[in-house]
Amino acid sequence: MSCIMCKTHHQVWKHSKSGKAIRSALDNLPGGRVHINQLESSQLGLTPQTKVQLCKDAYNCATICVDRQSKFGHVYLQSSTNAEQTLAAKQDFECRARTFGCKICSYHGNNGRFVEHAFQNDLKAKSQVLTICGVGAHHQS
Repeated sequence: MSCIMCKTHHQVWKHSKSGKAIRSALDNLPGGRVHINQLESSQLGLTPQTKVQLCKDAYNCATICVDRQSKFGHVYLQSSTNAEQTLAAKQDFECRARTFGCKICSYHGNNGRFVEHAFQNDLKAKSQVLTICGVGAHHQS
């Protein structure tokens, strides 16, 4: 039985039937493909502050960005998942990436806040691309 198993050939799964690679050339560069997603929690977190007087602000959401090649991750805490705060998270991540000399070319996310007009307009202004994963395909994002 072991001789039969040794004679079988391993097939590469990262290529399509046409022989072309599934991944694009950008996927091999830092900033080429960034996975972006959001999370919400029912438990409120306190906003960090430097003053003695306490504030009532709290966060319960976050936008997470992870670069596919370099595995660099960034978490931006938010009080809401609205478009304004999501764009602020995206801009903060891009600013942090620029400090390392990395230009963000494309994002990969779900069809939540990332397909809204404000997010799409920001992508167009910066010549970036967004790929959307399928509904319920949690293994992709």
